[in-house]
Amino acid sequence: MKTKYAYIYLAILLCGALWTSTSSFAPPQKASAAELTNLFLSEAKKIQTMTFQIEKRERIAGKMDVQINQVKFNRKPMKVYMRQDSPQQGMEVLFVEGENNNKLLVNTNGFPWVSLNLDPYNSKVRNNQHHTIHESGYDYVAGIITKYMEKYKPHLSQIIVNDGTVVWDNRECHKVIINNPNFKYVDYTVKKGEDLNSIARKLNLSEYMIMEKNKLKDYDDVRAGQVIKVPEDYGLKIILYLDKKTNLALIIKVYDDLGLFEEYKYSKLVLNPKIHPQEFTKNFGTYKF
Repeated sequence: MKTKYAYIYLAILLCGALWTSTSSFAPPQKASAAELTNLFLSEAKKIQTMTFQIEKRERIAGKMDVQINQVKFNRKPMKVYMRQDSPQQGMEVLFVEGENNNKLLVNTNGFPWVSLNLDPYNSKVRNNQHHTIHESGYDYVAGIITKYMEKYKPHLSQIIVNDGTVVWDNRECHKVIINNPNFKYVDYTVKKGEDLNSIARKLNLSEYMIMEKNKLKDYDDVRAGQVIKVPEDYGLKIILYLDKKTNLALIIKVYDDLGLFEEYKYSKLVLNPKIHPQEFTKNFGTYKF
């Protein structure tokens, strides 16, 4: 039986895109897939606030775990409010960088019927989750893609392709596929003071993928000198649905050697709305912390 904390988190990874605004400039009519991807990275840097619905699908123990959440997001300082629609309807999470000892305020909308203050890296919080609150926003995925494009720069025209037009949430999108024929696992020797979180951040990888591959019990279940398997890159394939009007990703899919690893779908998106500071406090409006 899943712990109630399994649904605390997040659907906030890779937050971004917009609904009511348009990009500051349009791509060339015959832009390459690599150029479209670079436009996405450029536009992502302009995001300061957003509200959206996100459907998050992540592979956990061979099965896709699905969550649907309503989110308010402020980039700097990072502030996130999330209310879950499914499967733990009514659960709320509030995080404000630099406040509450950088802990999450969580209303589980169930037992123990009190709001909890939890470390974002707590193993119960992270149960059945690929990411933490700290990967919220486009910056995380942009960093992964930027490193990938720098690493394979001489071959971008071969490995990043435009697969035509698709429609998501009534928005026409470029379907961009980033293939990685070199994806494989290699040996990595754990250094003193490292855990899977620090290793993944250093190498721009998924700590959950590393934990799963090595059949580890937790993110700190390693010791200095231990040899583990890590992927050379974040994924075997990444698929982006890039809104033709905004150049931002509305759908992000990541595949590894076993198939679909994670998928994030954004709808009801509003970019850079004015969010009153009180909306990131526990006593705002209809919040039930």
